[in-house]
Amino acid sequence: MFKKIITIIFLLILIIPIMGIKAQTTESVKHSHYVWRSLMIPGWGEYSLNEQKRGELFVFTESLLWIGMRGSFVGSNVEKNTYKSIAMERGGISSGDKPRQFWIDIGNYDSREEFIAEHLRWRDFDAIEAYQDPEWDWNWASKSDKKYFESKRVRSDRLLLMGKFFIGGIVLNHIVSGIDALYLSRRNSETVIQFSILPGHSLSDGRTYLNLSISF
Repeated sequence: MFKKIITIIFLLILIIPIMGIKAQTTESVKHSHYVWRSLMIPGWGEYSLNEQKRGELFVFTESLLWIGMRGSFVGSNVEKNTYKSIAMERGGISSGDKPRQFWIDIGNYDSREEFIAEHLRWRDFDAIEAYQDPEWDWNWASKSDKKYFESKRVRSDRLLLMGKFFIGGIVLNHIVSGIDALYLSRRNSETVIQFSILPGHSLSDGRTYLNLSISF
């Protein structure tokens, strides 16, 4: 999972500067320098541009997202180990090494025989083919045990999904920080035009006039 995040961020580092900066002039290279920093570490480019508050915001957001992602995945694994233990202790499961669909099925049926009987009525022979082997047998001691197991399985899946959303948030935070660094860099490097209007007096004809001065 972490390798996927690093790969996505690396691709962003390569792609976004190219999309946002078309001509590799001296000015655009300077812009891309800040963009790359923020794509690697959100807030770094902002700090380099002396935008402390904006940099702190991205760093804080990044920290929360990583903590949330890590907590979600750890919680999902804890719940997974819990529901597998419940299934082996109270459902007669021989092993915890089963595919995801198996855990969904045993949460919906009291026993393997009940599952097979219902799918035979539906003439869904493909669904019962794998469960012909006694190794896939289960038989819940009580409906409350099955209900408790199912609650743990659903919670594990929800935490796993939440962790994936946090990954999306991390990637988005890198993108937004890179775009923000590009905006700040361009804004800070814009040419400053100053206007000044000064009164004047002509000695030759005695007229008063205004002198317009523009400096870049």
